[in-house]
Amino acid sequence: MAVHDAARPVIDKQFIADLFSDAARFGSAIPGLELTDTVQMIDGDNTKQLDRTLLRAIQTPQVFRVSELKHAYQQPFQPVFTDDASVLQSAGYAVHLSNGKPGNIKITQAHDIALAEVLLRL
Repeated sequence: MAVHDAARPVIDKQFIADLFSDAARFGSAIPGLELTDTVQMIDGDNTKQLDRTLLRAIQTPQVFRVSELKHAYQQPFQPVFTDDASVLQSAGYAVHLSNGKPGNIKITQAHDIALAEVLLRL
């Protein structure tokens, strides 16, 4: 089963097929992109730089076994649930990290709509 964020309208069949292929092989697949920005974590009144090589920006669609997804959603809500993968991980399931797609942008701000329109014309 794939769960996709409607805020990510720039999607293509091959990307979806690749994720389903990974999920068939590993049991699940979530797309992630390497970070290019420096990342700081708030620590009291200060910040600490994080090692961005250990971090990924996670996208959708995310592909899981239906039985595992249903089981994971039986647990009580936690504020750390930001996507379906976080729900499964909280329930103890391993989640396979697949290659994300830079053009798989998320519409969160007004300027993202203009970028999506350009990408959809490509």
